[in-house]
Amino acid sequence: MSYGAADTKSLLDIALEGQSEEYRRKVLELAFKGKIEPTDPIFLILLAMGRLEVLIQESPKPEDFELAFDRWVGRINKTLASYERVAVEKQEGQIAEAVNSLVRQTELKRVGTSARSLVVAAGILLTTLGIGALMGWMGLLM
Repeated sequence: MSYGAADTKSLLDIALEGQSEEYRRKVLELAFKGKIEPTDPIFLILLAMGRLEVLIQESPKPEDFELAFDRWVGRINKTLASYERVAVEKQEGQIAEAVNSLVRQTELKRVGTSARSLVVAAGILLTTLGIGALMGWMGLLM
């Protein structure tokens, strides 16, 4: 046997029979907030079993949602701040490594340049000494 909308509505009326207007309003409000049709058979079964009454009585107030949301936002902000701090520390470490690497490379280039200059200077000095010695030796022979 199938129930049409009118039959189901009458089932809703039967399930809400003897309840206050406040309770009826809360039932329909809960259905609306949960995007549940009041004619949904599962909704009617929950209502008939009294489970819906427990849900209505235990449903949080809007202020509770706001408080929970504020707490959630606070936790997220703390977590993001923690992640941000870790990211900054890692970046600082990587920057320090890069600077140290550049300093080492610069020192190696400076040492390489100095070594080349010393080799050239030593070559000129030895050449000059060699020419001087050769001239001195030639002067003795004459």
